[in-house]
Parts: sequence; structure tokens; C-alpha cells
Amino acid sequence: FVTGRKYGFFPGASIGWRISEESFIKDIPVISNLKVRGGYGKVGNPLNAGRFAYLATINTGITYPFGGSPVVLSGAAPTRGQNTDLSWENNYQANIGVDLGLFQNRIEVTVDVYDRRSPNLLANVPPSYVSGTYESVPTNAISAYNRGLDLAINTRNLVSATGVNWTTSLTFSTFKNRISDLNVAQPFNGVTTRTGTPIVRYDAGQPFGAFYGYVADGLFQTPEEVSKAPKQTVGATTGTSTAPGDIRFKDLNGDGQITDKDRTFIGSPIPAFTYGINNTVSWKGFDLNMFIQGSQGNDVYNLNRVYTEGGLYSNGNSSTRVLGRWTGPGTSNDVPRAVAGDPNLNLRVSSYFIEDGSYLRIKLLTLGYNFPKTLLNRFAGQTLRVYVSSQNLLTLTKYTGFDPELGSAGIDRGIYPQSRVFLAGVNIGF
Repeated sequence: FVTGRKYGFFPGASIGWRISEESFIKDIPVISNLKVRGGYGKVGNPLNAGRFAYLATINTGITYPFGGSPVVLSGAAPTRGQNTDLSWENNYQANIGVDLGLFQNRIEVTVDVYDRRSPNLLANVPPSYVSGTYESVPTNAISAYNRGLDLAINTRNLVSATGVNWTTSLTFSTFKNRISDLNVAQPFNGVTTRTGTPIVRYDAGQPFGAFYGYVADGLFQTPEEVSKAPKQTVGATTGTSTAPGDIRFKDLNGDGQITDKDRTFIGSPIPAFTYGINNTVSWKGFDLNMFIQGSQGNDVYNLNRVYTEGGLYSNGNSSTRVLGRWTGPGTSNDVPRAVAGDPNLNLRVSSYFIEDGSYLRIKLLTLGYNFPKTLLNRFAGQTLRVYVSSQNLLTLTKYTGFDPELGSAGIDRGIYPQSRVFLAGVNIGF
């Protein structure tokens, strides 16, 4: 940041009250622990800007023609404008939490509710078309808020003299994210396809990283449907060769033609909630641990399908999904026809490539055995454990891609899937 913006002041304060220490609670045997706490603070983040991000950049590898009989000369040109107003991201967060222990802490519950407001989040904003530059400029462009709830429950379900023990840990998280305002003149695009078409757009009232494109409405089945529908490719260089088997796109503004003005927000990568469940059971020397995690309500933009179904319109290869393509009226209302050149622009960014990214996954499953010390003493050993384990053993999902666990962006663009792993091992201690 420029001089005067290099440093920030980020105060915070918290307070707690252990109610279980009060006399009016001590006489309630069910309650082992009860604490209420709250806090408020300001946190700064400079990392999203990068080093010297406020400076303009110049490309010295530019070439240009010169003279009546053009000679190509080397030169330099600005590629990104400066932004001396660039500063820290500021996040203001208030939170209230409760810690509860019941039945001699056999049940422990932690609940946190928070409200985080960020008036100047950093984002790379595309420059104006008349700026003479083409690289996005780091800008404190977004004002947003996050409101959410985090829940953690730990239980000792079974503790017996026979040596059987069973514990469970559960986590649950949900939050609402919205862009409350933009600190720039107009909405701007984020992630794009390799041809520069936006997949993500930032605008007030929308969640962070919302997907933006056309709304697909099944496939045309007959020539009559095509003739009665809005023109699907007005202004496109490929012409207007829409035919049965092509995707029908919705005319949202009702002007009788499908144009950029019919694009809208078509999905969000933010889940309604995420969760995790961990169970551990032990008996004598045996122990079994299973960890399950999941996400519910998030969308995925399956960009892989642009390439794996692109063979419908070229001489490239395709996935087996295209075997169910449209070949005549009523044969399919999902996978479009095969036709050279994609005249209807079926591969444009649209809800056709949006999928439900919800999943439940057995993340870890381990079975082990610890040999008794009475046996190990004969061999001068201290500990001996054998185990078998599996990672990512089972995934339940409707997502058709390789792996629904993509991270916060929610765009599957050739992301390497997590492998299913099987392990067996021995731990020896002397």
C-alpha cells in the first residue's frame, strides 16, 4: 500500500461469564458447565492484494507496426492502471457463544453465532474499455456481510466397566453471505472461461462468487417449437441455425430474442450448511473410528462438460454421456443433438452446466488393535499397534463430475479428484 496506508489499527475485546459457578446454578446437578461469552473486533487482511498492487504495470514486450511499409518495432505499453486508494481489507465481527456441559460433561455443546461485516473487500476489477489497459486492477470493491452459526457437540455415549467406550463428535455450520454494496460504478465479472466469457459476476444482493449466465429450458423437440420460440442466436457470428435437439434458452426480458440482456444469476457455490460426524468405538485392544463429512445445497459449475460434451460439435472425443443425446423428437430433453460448429451456441455459459454439489462422504475409516502390554513385555516392547484404514471410502452425491469436494469457488475445471486410499500399517514403540 502507499505511504499512509501501510499500517492499520485492529482492536478487539471479549467478555465471558461462567454461569455454572454461580450459586443458583451449582445446585442443578444436570449442568456441569455453562458459560456465555461475547466479543467484537476488527481484523485486517492485506494478503489478497499482493506486493506493490497499487502500482501501474508496463509490458515491455509490446510490438507495433511503423511506416508506410510496416516494420515491426519493439515498444512498451501500460497493462494495468494504478490505484493509490488501495488499502487493507477491514472485517468487523461480533459474536456470541455458549459453552454447555451436561451430566458431568458427558455431553458438551458449543454454539457460536456471528455477524461479520466487510466494507472494503479486495477484488480484481476489470478496467474500463477506454482506459487503454487490459489487466484487472486490485480494488477495495466489495462491501459484504456474513452471518452464521457454528455448532459442535461432543458426547461420551458409552463408558462401561467391560471396556466398551463410544464417543461422538458432531460439527455443523451454516451461514448467509451477501454482497451488500459495490464500491465501484457497476457490477463486474470474476472467473471466466478460456475465451473470456464470465462464469462469475459480483453484484449487490448476490452471494459471493455467484454463477452468471443464461437459463436453459430443456431441448427443442420439433421445428414448430423452434419457429415459435425467441430467436436463440441473434447477433452471434454462427448465424441463427437453431434446430430441434438444441437447447432452448429463456427470454427473460421478453424482447423476442436471446441476447446478453437475458443473462442472470443461475447458482451459488455457497452451501446451505456443512457438517461432520466422527464416531470412535473401543473395546479392550480394538478401536474403530469413522469420520463422515458433507455439504448440502451448494451448486457446482461443471466446466469439464464443456470439453467432454464439446465433441458433439467438432471432431473431438466425448464422454459416454453423449450416447444419450437427442436423436429425434422425444428421445432426450437433456443432452442436445450432435451438429458441427454448435450453431445454437449450446456450449455458452448457462444453467445447463449447473449441478447440485451436495455430498456425503466417509472421509476416514480406521480399524486398529493395540496388543496388551503383558504380551509385549516378553519381547521387550512398549507398544504395538496394527491397523487398516481407508480414506474417501464412499461418496454419496448426485454430482456427475469426478469429485464434488471442490472448495469455495465451486467451479470444476479439471480439478484433480481426491483418491480413494487403502492403508495397512504397524506402529511399534520401544
